Amino acid sequence: MGYERNVQQRQHHGLPRKGIRHREYSSFLTRKQSFNCSQIPTGQSVNNLAEAGFFYAGHKDFVRCFSCGVLIKNWKQGQDPLIEHRRKSSSCDFLQQPRIHEHHDERASVPSTSNENVDRLADDIQSVLNLGYDMDSIQRAYQLCHETNSGLRSVDINQLTNRLLDLTVVDQIAEEPTQQRQDVDVRDQSLQERTPSYIQRIEQEVHQLRETLMCKICMDNRANVVIMPCGHFTACLQCSSALTNCPQCRVGITSRIKVFL
Repeated sequence: MGYERNVQQRQHHGLPRKGIRHREYSSFLTRKQSFNCSQIPTGQSVNNLAEAGFFYAGHKDFVRCFSCGVLIKNWKQGQDPLIEHRRKSSSCDFLQQPRIHEHHDERASVPSTSNENVDRLADDIQSVLNLGYDMDSIQRAYQLCHETNSGLRSVDINQLTNRLLDLTVVDQIAEEPTQQRQDVDVRDQSLQERTPSYIQRIEQEVHQLRETLMCKICMDNRANVVIMPCGHFTACLQCSSALTNCPQCRVGITSRIKVFL
């Protein structure tokens, strides 16, 4: 909500009132709400489209500027809404606002992940899911690989599987008993004493697993999107499309990968 308020204040300040074609979409929030998940053009985010002055025009991937009325369609992966807006309608009053240029420059300075790398990572994640690993373990392994690489190179499937094997060994060692009991009576007594707490721990782990797989935004749908570049798994496809920053670590979102669980 704070993000949307800042964008609206930035875009309303100094906006010429003369010649606006679609005054009902003058606010950032109104333009954003004109979209839903099935209407978002290929490779675009709702926030970027709304920030560039566009609202959904009601057909396929067509969007229209609320100020100059220019219609843009047939979007391709990697196209920048603001650049396309300038190319089609450079004299648009909305584009003359200094704050629009400043915000676009800030957003453009965030490094993006190439489409090829994103596609490869999506295939890698699906491959290790097919091996029987759960999404929580894959996320832990990816984050450890990403920290090891220090962002200098992308994570490949060999790194990911090796890290998953390491985590599996560590988890198995952690589950092994620290002491072998020789006396059967003492062992049985200890087992009886531990049973209630063990059941409670299992119940807590099941509850935590359910929370891990739940979208942290709507708390209704299962999370099914990996946010890049941080690799966090916190939102469903519908909610993630409206985000510009990861809700867990606040890093700027460069792309999203849908995962089929």
